[in-house]
Amino acid sequence: MKKVSVFLVFAFVGYTATAQTILKQGTTGDCSWTLTSDSVLTISGKGAMPDFESAKDAPWYDYRAEIKAVVVENGVTSIGKNAFNHFTQMKSLNIGKSVEKIGEGAFYHCRSLKSVDIPKSVLSIERIAFSGCILLEEARFPKDCTVGEAAFAGCKNLPLQEVR
Repeated sequence: MKKVSVFLVFAFVGYTATAQTILKQGTTGDCSWTLTSDSVLTISGKGAMPDFESAKDAPWYDYRAEIKAVVVENGVTSIGKNAFNHFTQMKSLNIGKSVEKIGEGAFYHCRSLKSVDIPKSVLSIERIAFSGCILLEEARFPKDCTVGEAAFAGCKNLPLQEVR
């Protein structure tokens, strides 16, 4: 009986040792961000993510080639202008149900992104938000969402934008 207990302790220790480590983190506006060793960038907080005049102004820009997934957690109310512009390796995007706006050029030229499911809370997708996402095959967004000019321009694998 004791051997089993000892084994379970070692198994648990082994499990926690494989947890992802934080590589970089910081704050911007009302939001915090964390980049972990599994190449996931997580944005959290309560309120709006700021707009960035240039993609280079986003604090995580220098790590864009490493980032394979972006998670915008519940509590964040908007995705800023140019926030994830040119994240060419990003294959996965998860947008929290508190987001109401996706800013101009937010996901411009994210050429590895194949699918996006925009929650019903989103009221507007601004111009060129997903423009140049050449592998995008599926985009679902609310029927009453305002979609800006050229929001999905250059998404040649995307049939007609689906509306749910």
